Amino acid sequence: MDLRLRFPLKKKINLDDHWPLESGDTLLAFEQAGDDVSAVIVTVRNLADDDLPVVTIPEASGGLPNISIRGDAVGRGRRVAARFLDYINLYFSVKVDLRSVEIEYVPADDAERQRLDMYGVNINREPPVSRLPFDIVAQAFFASEGDFDPSFSSRMLTAARDALIDEQYIECFRYCFILIEALYGDGKFHKASLVRAFCGNNEFRPIIECTIAEFRSDPLYKSAPGRALVAKYDTPETLMEHLADRRGYYFHGNLKRADPWHPDKQDEARALAEVCLDLAFGGTHSLSAAMFGPEINQRFIENAKRQGQSCQSKCNTFT
Repeated sequence: MDLRLRFPLKKKINLDDHWPLESGDTLLAFEQAGDDVSAVIVTVRNLADDDLPVVTIPEASGGLPNISIRGDAVGRGRRVAARFLDYINLYFSVKVDLRSVEIEYVPADDAERQRLDMYGVNINREPPVSRLPFDIVAQAFFASEGDFDPSFSSRMLTAARDALIDEQYIECFRYCFILIEALYGDGKFHKASLVRAFCGNNEFRPIIECTIAEFRSDPLYKSAPGRALVAKYDTPETLMEHLADRRGYYFHGNLKRADPWHPDKQDEARALAEVCLDLAFGGTHSLSAAMFGPEINQRFIENAKRQGQSCQSKCNTFT
């Protein structure tokens, strides 16, 4: 019996030619969509019985079935695709969503087909649609006419947020630290002077204290790894010293270290990413002030009236 894994491309590519590539018990192929390739297909052949899925239905409740993907065949297939991407991306940008996968078990005959509890499953990691209040959208448009340029902070924050959603916690931490270092590091580089700059900044120190308090008390972070981190480093000085230390680990000399970090081992940086992203959000909040002035809200109201819309209580006035 074989296992077929379909990983969708985030952006289609075009190949001048292609056919299945075979190595041992795995096969790498490409799904054609018109003239372009839309997915990478990995086939793991000759599955053991321990690799077959099991479907159980609770007898007492007769509720939803429980699907158990046993063995490491799916992981092996995902690693084949990941290693292929590691090499091809040294030359070209090929983006494949390895978290979204269509799993199909392919029996060789009727006997194998009867041994299957199910033939496949679709694991879709596509994030939900974001819901945006239109008044904020409008205020962002009107604020964009001003002279202030928030592009550096905005794009670093966007990259960090996207990395967190993609569970790329190391990259999230790196983007966030670069951002807060740019905003509050006072040009310092060495660890001790950088920590002093962070904690001595009258604007940033309250943000650090607020982040610590939020992670320690807000129910939203009850099961977040960041809560354990701020419990251990519960003052601005100890927290920022730890973050600066991790900066040294994740930014410098990785391949020369005795304990190098690996891009496939992201979970160890999850707490850092959560806490640092909260700090980055706090640090960039003041940059949005241009969106919330009284004149912006007035323009929103006037524009809504000209367009025949009822503004009512949609406008927010911040001072």
